[in-house]
Amino acid sequence: TNTHFANPHGLNDPNHYTTPHDMALIARAAFANDIVKTVASTRTYTLPATKNNPSGLTVTIGHKMLNPNDARYYQGYTSKAGNTLVTVAERNGVRLVAVVMKSQSTHYTDTKALLDYGFKLAEAGALTGQSTSQNNTQVSGPASGKNASD
Repeated sequence: TNTHFANPHGLNDPNHYTTPHDMALIARAAFANDIVKTVASTRTYTLPATKNNPSGLTVTIGHKMLNPNDARYYQGYTSKAGNTLVTVAERNGVRLVAVVMKSQSTHYTDTKALLDYGFKLAEAGALTGQSTSQNNTQVSGPASGKNASD
């Protein structure tokens, strides 16, 4: 509702601006697509061998909440503006979107706090039509960048 992107590649531009609400709406739409969910929750992927790279190439995602060996791991599977992180997590049929913008290196801690709070609300039945009691979490990411501002 209050977003404007000046280019499709996301590189810094003074005419880029968005809000956490809009980032959540974008993430909700993106994660309705099973291919996006699969790609975003894949920790590593090995590209096939090529003439210039005969051994192939393994690409590893940088989202710390997806790495079980990192202290910022959120158990489960899915610049100018500071650090921006949009994360989708699903537990027991409840899907949450956490948006942290303009962080100064606390984006993982803040995201975890937001998700923990949201799932506690869901477990307590405080979210519309939601009541859960199991612990089956899926984390997907990253829909992250360093170019968004509000």
